[in-house]
Order: sequence, then structure tokens, then C-alpha cells
Amino acid sequence: MNGAAKHNRNQQGAALIFALLLTLLLTGLLGLSMQLVDLQIYQLQRGQNQAQARQYLLGGEALARQLLMRQSKQSSTHLNQLWAREDTILPIEGGQLKGSIRDLQSCFNLNGVLFGYSAGQQQGRTLVMQQLLALMSLNGIGSQQADILLARLVDWLDADTTPFDRYGAESPDYLRASEPFQSADQLLLEPGELLQITTLDGPLTGLAKLVSLRPFCVLPTRDLPVINLNTLKEEDAPLLSALFFYQINSQQALELIQQRPVNGYENSDQFWQQLGTVALSSSQRTLLKQQLRTRSSWFEINIAVELDNQLYRLQSQARIAPGRPLQLYSRRYGS
Repeated sequence: MNGAAKHNRNQQGAALIFALLLTLLLTGLLGLSMQLVDLQIYQLQRGQNQAQARQYLLGGEALARQLLMRQSKQSSTHLNQLWAREDTILPIEGGQLKGSIRDLQSCFNLNGVLFGYSAGQQQGRTLVMQQLLALMSLNGIGSQQADILLARLVDWLDADTTPFDRYGAESPDYLRASEPFQSADQLLLEPGELLQITTLDGPLTGLAKLVSLRPFCVLPTRDLPVINLNTLKEEDAPLLSALFFYQINSQQALELIQQRPVNGYENSDQFWQQLGTVALSSSQRTLLKQQLRTRSSWFEINIAVELDNQLYRLQSQARIAPGRPLQLYSRRYGS
């Protein structure tokens, strides 16, 4: 009897241990299941937020497009128009929408450095290249580094395999680097592409500044970089000085911007009258007469949506001309 009782107690003890282990296992599985459910709910909610944010972004872009189409019906483009309001904020459920529009003709189009240049021909620096060198200098890039950056930029954009000058570099030069790559040989899609350009010794000094500073931008055209006199801000005085080949200094350029009419110039002739006499060559004056305008066609639309502590962004590049519908050239999403 004692043996049988002891055996029964052992069986009961084993059953109890098994029951406890089974309970722990089930509890663990339940906890894991709850975590998986929570993860699925989070992913579902995040997906819903992304979809909702995308609709808000596109809605903000549509509003910006309407503002641009409205201004295109006016005789000039200036900073006193509705499109030029900075950081417009609209409340939305669970967050806010912020939008702004940048005139891409108040900055220097880096692709435009090819204007007037014939690849493969030793013709020296064009007037547009001289303007770019002046602009780099006025933004703190040393003269030798500016020469190198100009040559590398031209070779990065043109389709030939002949270096622009002794500072230039084409694919055969880049293929000798520790991490070989080829020259793009086409127009830039965004300034950040230039960060790929290196020397055999490492990154080019001043390149990050060229990419990030306000006076520089990228348009999908190698046409003459056109600048709107009406949308230059006070901080753009160095750009205006550089365009004039240093024949007006940054302080004089600043005063010209400050003295501009509230609603801008109706035409560029008004600006030239205000400017007065400037020592320019005939070729420089001819170029500037083509370059300085009072109407803009290219714009950058920036929309940001903050939703449930997440930030979503949309950057669009648009072109609009009088009497023609607005064209979107690119969209870039980010978060």
C-alpha cells in the first residue's frame, strides 16, 4: 500500500509539473501572440497613416498648383503674390500641413553652365562659367577649388570623354579611384548627385557647399540660367553681384533689391534704369539682357504633413507658362 501511494504521489507530482510547464508555455505563446497582434495593429495603423498622409500631401500640392496658375495670369512674378507666402500652415485631424513654394529662377541652375559651351572644343570659359566662378567665390569657395569644381561639373554634364581642362575628369579618371565609377555625362536631376564626384585623394573640398547653398539649384535644362529680378531676396545679393561679373558689389546688389518696388518691376527695363551706368562689355550686357527677367516659369513645391508624430514630405518641380497648363516634372517623397 505504501509503495502504491508513493507511486500515485509521484504521478500527481509529475502531472502538476507538466501542468505548470504547459501553463507557462501557453502564457508565453499568448504573450507572443499579443505582441504579434500589437505589431500587426501598429503596421496597419502606420500604413493607414502613410496612405492618409499621401492624400494630404497631394492635396497640398494641388493647392500650390492653383496658386501658381493664378500668378501665371499676371504680367510679372513677384514676392507680394500669394504663392510666395512662406510656410503656410493648415490644421488637419491629428496634425498639421505645412507648405511653401520656391521660385527656381531666383537661383543659379547648375545644368545651365553648359549654355554656350560646345563639348570637346577648347574654347575657354564662357560668360556663364565666369558667373558661376564668381558666385562660388562670393559664397566662400576658394579660387582654385572653384576652378576644380567648375571643370568637374562641366565634365560630369557633357557627353564627351575629353577633360574640360587640367582640372577636369572623365570616366577613365574615375575608374582609377579606389571605388571606381563612371561620369554621368548627362544633366543633373538634383544637386546631391554631385556628391559622387571625388578625386583620387578623396572628396572635393567645397562640393558640399556647392550642393547645399541657396544660390545653387538644378533645372532639367541646359538653357541660359534665367534669374527673376522680382523674386531675389536680400540674402541673394551675392547672386546678383556674381551675375554682373563683380561690376556691382554685394552691398550695391543688396541696395538694388531693397529699393525694388513692392510689387516688383513690370519689366526689366525698369531695373536697368534704376541700375544706372555699369562698366560691362557688350557681350556681358547682351547676356544679362537675356538673363534678367521679371516673370518665372520654374518652381519647387514643398509640402510637409505631420500626422501622429510622424513627418511626411513631398517635393515637386513644376513649370508653368502664360496660357499653358502647369507641368509637373518630378515628385520626391520622404519621411
